[in-house]
Amino acid sequence: VSYTHLDVYKRQGAIRRTAAEAGVPAQLLFALVRQESRFKADAVSNAGAVGLTQMMPDTGALVAGWLGDEGFQPDDLRDPGTSLRYGARFLAWLLERYDGRVWPALAAYNAGPGPVDGWLEASDGDMEVFLELIDYPETSSYLRGVAVASALYRCCLLYTSRCV
Repeated sequence: VSYTHLDVYKRQGAIRRTAAEAGVPAQLLFALVRQESRFKADAVSNAGAVGLTQMMPDTGALVAGWLGDEGFQPDDLRDPGTSLRYGARFLAWLLERYDGRVWPALAAYNAGPGPVDGWLEASDGDMEVFLELIDYPETSSYLRGVAVASALYRCCLLYTSRCV
């Protein structure tokens, strides 16, 4: 799935606002959305993850409960605003869970907290060792993609008024 500068441009205001509201770095949310859905609101994975932030319906229901959104339906994740809000809130929770450590939070967004907790324990908290211990090829690739995109968006956000 490819994306255009127009896709990024259309979403940048919402991504910046949502990141600020959730207390997560904007470049991280930009990078997550790029890696998860390539900025396509109608993206659906083979595993059933939905929307811009590719959230699984069960995780969406969990986040909806945190946010007090009654009547959550899985199709709500197809709405760009809902997907961004839920994805940013879930990322904020993961960052809090992992004491602000970005790599474990992002790995857990992709692979779930269970494997990440195991890799963290085996690494004794050393992030270089943690990254080497990740034995899920998809998660390793995911982290590389988010890292590159995050660096790109950080530069865009620091040095320009737009990310395109």
